[in-house]
Amino acid sequence: AAPTNAEATTDSTVTEVYEGTIAFNPADAAVPAANTGLVAAGNGVKLSADGTRLEAVLLPEPELVNPGAIQNGEDLRFQIGRSAPGTAAYRVEISTDASFVDQLYDDRTVDPAIVAPAPADGRYFLRLSAIDANGFVGLPVTYAFRRIRSGASSSASVDADGYLFQWQTFGERTPDVRFRLYRDSVETVPLIDEPALPGTQLRLSELPPGTYFWHIGTRLIDEGDVIENWGRPEKLIVAP
Repeated sequence: AAPTNAEATTDSTVTEVYEGTIAFNPADAAVPAANTGLVAAGNGVKLSADGTRLEAVLLPEPELVNPGAIQNGEDLRFQIGRSAPGTAAYRVEISTDASFVDQLYDDRTVDPAIVAPAPADGRYFLRLSAIDANGFVGLPVTYAFRRIRSGASSSASVDADGYLFQWQTFGERTPDVRFRLYRDSVETVPLIDEPALPGTQLRLSELPPGTYFWHIGTRLIDEGDVIENWGRPEKLIVAP
């Protein structure tokens, strides 16, 4: 049988053909003779309750930006960079297997910036399809991706003993923590660069007056890959 996608509502039936050819001739069609024929791969057919038939070419696969990026945020986030003219929405599916038998997520969205609930760390599959104004779900494209939750929240405070930088890591594994402090701009060489810090805080007792930027990064090694995740640089002004 040809791989297809079929959906029925109270007033119409929509079928998309992704491979091969199917015969589309509903027995209960109001005008069955007008709806006989084959539907080839790459096409969809919509049959209304009154027997009206609409056939259209399916939209091509949308294109994902940076598909190899490791998903390390609180949610899964994907960005569709390019899709065919006439795209009205997207179907988004996430599964543990490439055949999408064990699906974790299946939704439709009009936003090319996709946000989905994050599963546990591991390897997963994302399937995307563009949907046109008639409701035809276009040709699908599948991407493999890795989910590794890693990062840190951080803060800075001032007391009588100096400047205290604190952090809290999150994720299923404890990463190495790195601290960087820049003078005037993050485009310069770090004034302080401390890798693999122990504990959850670092105190600097003396900083000359000036403008500084600092941030915390985390580092994990997974399957031979080095995974770094840096927080947004924060500004610190030391008054004279």
